[in-house]
Amino acid sequence: MASSSIHKIDGDEMGRIEDNGYVYDQGGEYLGKVVNDGSVYDHEGEYTGKVNFDGSVYNAAYEWVGTVRDDGVVLSVSGEDLGEIDSPHMQFGGGAFLLLFR
Repeated sequence: MASSSIHKIDGDEMGRIEDNGYVYDQGGEYLGKVVNDGSVYDHEGEYTGKVNFDGSVYNAAYEWVGTVRDDGVVLSVSGEDLGEIDSPHMQFGGGAFLLLFR
């Protein structure tokens, strides 16, 4: 089993996403989870948004909040690089980055 690291644009690690979709910050605190359809839930189980299979990420109000590229780079709606997710959970990790860490 392999987790994916979630990094800010400066390379500092913010946390990780596990194979089971659970997301933790750098200190090991549980932040939420991403399920198989790309839905993201916070630590209280509240729906916070979704990452689509094309990499677009929307919050719970269906507002576009960013994009996760195929190489794991996370972009803001204006195209600014925000961070990067390691393989193998790049898209789900990018959704977690935009919805749980911000």
